[in-house]
Amino acid sequence: MRWSLLNVISYRTMKKSLLSILFLLIVSTIKAQTSDSLHLNGYNTFYFPSGKIQSEGYLSNGKPVGNWKTYFESGKLKSNGNRKNGQPDSTWNFYYENGVVQTTIDYSNGKKNYQKEFNTTGVLISSELYTDGIKNGLASYFYDSGKKKKSIPFINGKK
Repeated sequence: MRWSLLNVISYRTMKKSLLSILFLLIVSTIKAQTSDSLHLNGYNTFYFPSGKIQSEGYLSNGKPVGNWKTYFESGKLKSNGNRKNGQPDSTWNFYYENGVVQTTIDYSNGKKNYQKEFNTTGVLISSELYTDGIKNGLASYFYDSGKKKKSIPFINGKK
């Protein structure tokens, strides 16, 4: 098939038109989210496509601050914790969908201080210490029965 000059011009025009339409759709979607639903300085609620709440919390200058919560689509709490300057700060809890705590992490300025993991019945299965987000200190691991399996010392992230 031979392309004539008219076909090339028509193809380019069509391509530019489609790109223009795509650009306008993207810009209008972003503008609608920004102006109608996203509060860069205030409380925000985000939703699953089903309409159920996915997460909620405050933004300050577009960064998450204060208490933030996320949810499973079932509506049950998935995580809960504080943010400072957009970074996780203080104790965060993460949950199994049955409501039992799965993980607890203590943060300071966005870096881990300690982390504890639990099984689906709430029994501690690991406990790890961190310094500035790097595993440092004694890490202990447990069987599902709660009995200690092993302890491993870490220095600057290395066993």
